[in-house]
Amino acid sequence: MTECGLRGIRYRLGEPREIDELPELVADPGLLEVFKLRGLARYAAAATGPTEAGRAVLGDSLAAAAIDPGSVDVVVYGTDLVADALFTQEGMNDLLLTCGLDRAYPLGVSLSGCNGVASVLDIASSLVRAGTARRVACLVIGQLAHGVSRLMDLSMSVLSDAAVACVVTDEPGELRLLRVGRANLPEIGRLSIVTQTQAYFAATARTLQIAVDEALAPLAMTRSDLSRVLTNNYARHIQQAFLRHAGFRADQSWLGNLSRFAHAFSADTLINLADCIAAGELAPAQRCLLLGTSPSSCGAVVVEMN
Repeated sequence: MTECGLRGIRYRLGEPREIDELPELVADPGLLEVFKLRGLARYAAAATGPTEAGRAVLGDSLAAAAIDPGSVDVVVYGTDLVADALFTQEGMNDLLLTCGLDRAYPLGVSLSGCNGVASVLDIASSLVRAGTARRVACLVIGQLAHGVSRLMDLSMSVLSDAAVACVVTDEPGELRLLRVGRANLPEIGRLSIVTQTQAYFAATARTLQIAVDEALAPLAMTRSDLSRVLTNNYARHIQQAFLRHAGFRADQSWLGNLSRFAHAFSADTLINLADCIAAGELAPAQRCLLLGTSPSSCGAVVVEMN
């Protein structure tokens, strides 16, 4: 089977801001204290739209990976911003031409919520392993829709705006992309996180377990074989609960970006990987799991440092 290299992870965050400035928390100092006790301090607000963010971060990624844009076969774009101009043929074609990706075929991925990175990497690695593409540029963008609160239900986190990109290839990279496990339990969509909290999180735990098992079993790996498990940037107690339910130890987590920018939709797991590497938390041959969750689905991405 063709091996997949993962290269050139680069990201762009919105402008950093203190959570103290959010209107809902200005009006409720007690709620602000709850968020701070849960490890949250800052968030990122985009000053530009998805198109500008996509152009910038794709260019950064291709340059970091030393990849000629004209040699890229496919671009996979993951987002829930399906009403935005970038999630159209016209918008994406303009992005491709601007970035010099004139040979690349565009694919759009939605419906994954904050699990989008796993879906994008799953498609990219499948194309490379099937031999239908040698170089796949991956782009994931999360931005808050106008007029929507940045506070998540149950004070789980604060939403941030970010874009992240990387390249999946059949050539060696900084990382090897070993496998993606996925799971979706549609019945969770009928549960309310607010009024049926216990049932909601019990079902989420099952989804986590299924996705992790699907990722690790074919690799003959156990959970203890992973040096780090990187989740979405939910509040500290939520991350620890997810890890516990998925069968991991607390010391396998990395929370370095929680206070820095909170939860950047699906982009934060890949951003966390880049920053975890930069912080020297992963050594050659060590393996790491990106664990993304949405209201009904979960994706588990296994990577190994070269």
